[in-house]
Amino acid sequence: MTAPLVTIEEVRTTLPTQAAAEELAAALVEQRLAACVQISGPISSIYRWHGSVNKDQEFSLCCKTTASRLPQLVDYLTAHHPYKLPEILALSLRASNEYAHWLRDQVDATKPIT
Repeated sequence: MTAPLVTIEEVRTTLPTQAAAEELAAALVEQRLAACVQISGPISSIYRWHGSVNKDQEFSLCCKTTASRLPQLVDYLTAHHPYKLPEILALSLRASNEYAHWLRDQVDATKPIT
């Protein structure tokens, strides 16, 4: 019998530099807003901004959290992101019960921030 899967949240955003991505990722984990943040890149982003098509190198963040911590994570990203209009995408995913338990423990707001 297959173990049941549990819903977790994943938030994605992009940053202009690896240093900015690492700094934001570390802050999210330190503040217990995300249990884990994976950084990918560099990636190429092509987008329209103010009527022009642009191409930039960016770094992608993939942040894992719970539904209860999602609003605080989004608020933190909005307040600390270097872009005027940051990409913030939230997805509900299914994860193993064991992983979801670990994730919940890591973002538990009642635990002290170290």
